[in-house]
Amino acid sequence: MPGRKLTVTLFGVNRLSATLQRGLKDVKRFSVGARAAGRTMTTSLTAPIALFGFSMIKTAAGFEASMKRVQGVSGAVGTDLKKLTELAKEQGNTTQFTASQAADAQLELAKAGFDANQIMTLLPQTLQLAAASNMGLAEATEIATGQLKAYGFEAEEMQRVNDALTNTNIRTKTDLVSLSDSLREVAPLAKQMGIEFEELAAAAGLMGDNVIEGGKGGVALKTILGNLAAPSKEAQKVLKKLGIPRAAIVDSKGNVKSLIAVVEELEKAGAGSAEFFQIFGKRGALGIAALVGTGSEKFKELLGELKDPGSVGETFRQAELRMEGAQGAMNAFVAGFQGFMLSIGDSGILEDFTSLTFSVADFFRGLSKTNPLILKWGTYIALGVAVIGPLVVGIGLFASAVVTMVPIVAGGLAAIGVVFGVITGPIGLFVAAIGLLGLAAYGLVDDWAPVGAFFSDLWGSITSGYDSAIDALPDFIKTRLGIESGAAASAPATGGAAEAAQAVVSGLIGISVSDDRVRVSADADAMANLDFGPSTGPILQGI
Repeated sequence: MPGRKLTVTLFGVNRLSATLQRGLKDVKRFSVGARAAGRTMTTSLTAPIALFGFSMIKTAAGFEASMKRVQGVSGAVGTDLKKLTELAKEQGNTTQFTASQAADAQLELAKAGFDANQIMTLLPQTLQLAAASNMGLAEATEIATGQLKAYGFEAEEMQRVNDALTNTNIRTKTDLVSLSDSLREVAPLAKQMGIEFEELAAAAGLMGDNVIEGGKGGVALKTILGNLAAPSKEAQKVLKKLGIPRAAIVDSKGNVKSLIAVVEELEKAGAGSAEFFQIFGKRGALGIAALVGTGSEKFKELLGELKDPGSVGETFRQAELRMEGAQGAMNAFVAGFQGFMLSIGDSGILEDFTSLTFSVADFFRGLSKTNPLILKWGTYIALGVAVIGPLVVGIGLFASAVVTMVPIVAGGLAAIGVVFGVITGPIGLFVAAIGLLGLAAYGLVDDWAPVGAFFSDLWGSITSGYDSAIDALPDFIKTRLGIESGAAASAPATGGAAEAAQAVVSGLIGISVSDDRVRVSADADAMANLDFGPSTGPILQGI
């Protein structure tokens, strides 16, 4: 009996192919455009906003932390702490320093033992000194507060101290650090004797002009005052020999009246190096020689400039000068921009961020107390989810391969029925991929054996990985999803696609293409014995 033969003719293949090509081009154009737009938005919008948001949170949180440290050291709470916070922000908006730097200066003042009210008085003066002398806030704070305490001044006298230091700095060769080191050595004794702070600063500055700087100059001044207050017998003889009455330089309590008076008396007496060493010793001789050599008139001139009412506010004026020009503009910009970010933080964002962060922290603290078994399986599930990314990449690569193969497949649409049968089989997408690749291999090589072995091995790797992931799931999840361990491994290596391809190669299915049609003919009796997968096989066997 002649075999049963099935013939199917498809028309309009060229038109369908053209339509598919146009559709693929549209998809490709959309894909390229979407990627470009995404990159542009990420670079131009998303990244800058995210960076600004992170910087804002970090800045606001850092300022808040600084004020917490100020609170901890100064003990300021409530209204006092609020005033200190507002003062730091105000200084950040009106000086070259940021609010965070102002907060750090407050901390240094608190460490120096000043209370909240004193800090509010001292902070603006401290920032001015730092700006005028172009030094760090911590160093400027240490210098200003050190002199303030050494001379026993109240916080309100800070401007006087700063102006004396600044005027000496700009009128002599002595820098502020060296000047401060000199004064630190002699200030307690000079204060006790009643020497004016401005006169002491002028003397230290003049010694600096003679390269007797820093602590060395301070020691020299301290030795001069000490040897005059309690002169040795040799010193008394020399002073008497020079015709310098003790009352001219020392009061009834033994305190030196003034350094200028000492220099004037030595000048008039014509004292020289020998007398300097006999009266003041090795350490004091260098200092007094520098002052006498400079001359009492220049000493008086410098002191007059330091005490001149016109010199009041010199620190502020010097600080203002530092704010001019490009460097000052950049400093002001940085301080102003930080003030802007702090304002955003104060709008409630920082508070919301803090609340959210604490909530997340509480959540993780709670997780640490979770049943270990749940943590174990939760980790397994998370690892499974982590595999999704690479899996999607694989699907994307497969999709690209399909796009490339569409023109070929469109020319032989008789295999579409086989593909649909494969897709409904086990792990459809992977089966389709392997089936299509297998079909292409049949059309390119004469010997299927080595190619078939390759696809079988590939399929085995995929199903092995799939089953490993399934085995890692808890039983109740597998029952819920209706899946079993080893389900993938039990599926045929290439499913119906391989059988279909084999049928084409074996001549059981004939495909002819002419003009705008595709004709497929099959030997139904022979094909009934082939396994085309769970969907296609029964259909063909029923023909």
